Amino acid sequence: MKKNTLLLVDDTPLNIDILIDMLFEYDVIDALSAEEAFKVLKNEKIDLILLDVVMPQMSGYEMCEILKKDVNTAKIPVIFLSSNSAPEDIQKGFLLGAVDYITKPFNKIELKSRIKTHLELTEYRENLELKIKNEIEKSKYKDEMIFHQNKLVSMGEMIQNIAHQWRQPLSQINSIVMLIEMALYNKSNVDKEMIEKQLNKIESLTKYMSNTINDFTDFFSKDKQKKYFHLYEVVTNALIIIEGTLKHHQIEIEFQVDKKISLYSHKNEIQQVILVILNNAKDILLIKNITNPKITIKIFQIDKKITIKICDNAGGVPQKILYKIFEPYFTTKHKKQGTGLGLYISKMIIEDSLEGKLSVKNENGGACFSIEFLKN
Repeated sequence: MKKNTLLLVDDTPLNIDILIDMLFEYDVIDALSAEEAFKVLKNEKIDLILLDVVMPQMSGYEMCEILKKDVNTAKIPVIFLSSNSAPEDIQKGFLLGAVDYITKPFNKIELKSRIKTHLELTEYRENLELKIKNEIEKSKYKDEMIFHQNKLVSMGEMIQNIAHQWRQPLSQINSIVMLIEMALYNKSNVDKEMIEKQLNKIESLTKYMSNTINDFTDFFSKDKQKKYFHLYEVVTNALIIIEGTLKHHQIEIEFQVDKKISLYSHKNEIQQVILVILNNAKDILLIKNITNPKITIKIFQIDKKITIKICDNAGGVPQKILYKIFEPYFTTKHKKQGTGLGLYISKMIIEDSLEGKLSVKNENGGACFSIEFLKN
């Protein structure tokens, strides 16, 4: 086992000889002045410094102050050894950053015990710092994995919503193709005007489907530029994404919004959060098979606080789980229906990235999510 290395700084050679003999279990490097000590510190890894207070040219106090200001030496524990035992001298030593102050003549057992204690404390601190660093790295990796998993979930939801958007136009295209096929089969009665009209319908429908893809691409783009935009537009864009699903299940959307309210922020990130909340509201309405399902969207401003409020009429969140709703992987859905990452990521986006606030509470027979921002 490697010995700890101590740096002994004292301008009296006799004191140095006594201490070296006393501290035989350590590797002791001596210096007769602060200048010599600084040279040692540049070339050697020192675990603890024993520092005399009264020295010529530079005192121990002055040296300690320099040590604590240098990032390379600030964490090395310093123990003052001095014949000055006045309370103000001892206090000054601690204020300068020393871990201990031992007055001369000192007791051998006491000195060795204090050195041992401070070396152990330093080791514990370094191990703790290393452990914290490792835990932070693990946490970063975990967050990266959560974001990656959430990205995959978002892609799955995106594909599902595209399917809903495309189902009706594909059905129409199929019907048109069958109509044209029948007209062409009956060659004696080919109505060119009708066929041209139906082909124009197909062109219109395929253009709509192409625009749907563009909407989704723009929606999930990593646009990190802040800009001014109207919140009504953001909500409308989010609704376009799930429009097909909402219509299919006859979910009513009620607006109570001030269309003039604008915000200077990251538009796409807010859209993603709104989509998550809308999807959650839609899912719970379907899971509970609510009669006359409805989602109410409010956008209003009081003084400098802007609020987006999205409420459903699905009965609300049980009080016993309300506080867990933003925890990662917490979900009330079946595993095949959700991962419980959407609201967790949404809270991180709103509160960590956009400096807003995302909260939930039960109101008027349903869950109400509030997104709040301070007006720029």
